[in-house]
Amino acid sequence: MYEGFKFLDYHIDLRSWKELHPNYAALQDYDVIFTLDSNFSPQMYHLAGGKATTVFWAIDDPRCHRAPAPGFDCFFTHSRGSVKLHEDLGRTNVHYLPLGYNPEVFKKIHSSTRSQNLCYVGNGLATKSYRTILEPAREHHGDELLIFGKDWNKPENIKYRKHVIMAVVPEAVNMIYNQTKIVLNMHTQDQRTTDCTFIMRDFEARAAGAFVLSDTFEGQEFFGKHQCFSDSPAETKELIRYYLENDEEREKIAREGYDTVVKGKNTYRDRCREIRKIQGDETGNQGVG
Repeated sequence: MYEGFKFLDYHIDLRSWKELHPNYAALQDYDVIFTLDSNFSPQMYHLAGGKATTVFWAIDDPRCHRAPAPGFDCFFTHSRGSVKLHEDLGRTNVHYLPLGYNPEVFKKIHSSTRSQNLCYVGNGLATKSYRTILEPAREHHGDELLIFGKDWNKPENIKYRKHVIMAVVPEAVNMIYNQTKIVLNMHTQDQRTTDCTFIMRDFEARAAGAFVLSDTFEGQEFFGKHQCFSDSPAETKELIRYYLENDEEREKIAREGYDTVVKGKNTYRDRCREIRKIQGDETGNQGVG
């Protein structure tokens, strides 16, 4: 989002509330305070004399929908199904703002070749669809599977450890997506069952031109009519086999996903434009993240 606001010519400072807390006086000179930190209290800020418009973006809904402090002037959630949850808590001016991708990082690399068959890029969270997506990939294509991320040393993840390479920076993730035939994708149970609760990987892998094999989730049609979704281990096994053998069909589906995400205005620049449209431009052009 910082890159998005800079692209729109906003004067924006990137500040860490973890380091500043509880020094609300350090934020007195801004027109808008935009934060993802649920420890920031707009009520305490205003009690300290702050005059800025306060804006929150919730990106861990619905699991953490109770975490943000009350009193924000404008509230965004990345989960369309969570808008009512926030309104039921008494929050006002609540809007749906999905996640997206940074086009400077996630993009096609036309010189790359798809030399790796299967990958999963993500942290080891057992609440995701391991049984549906990751387990059949490991069981039937273990020699072809690479996992990138952290938190895979937990006892429940022991059978996946030999596939884990390391945690990688976003630029390296983009390269991995460009070099892999099938990118595996998983959501937590509450993300799957709450309408349009998309995660970053939904956008970033497709923006890199990858073929994505995902678990099913509410709102999945957003990414195209022919995208690849599985609802069972047996289906995942068959889909992996089929699309590793059928390059042309796999690349056709990857192109649809790419076109849907890239042409559909899903960059963080686009999200910043949406914030500006909702907020109006009356508050000036300074902010803090």
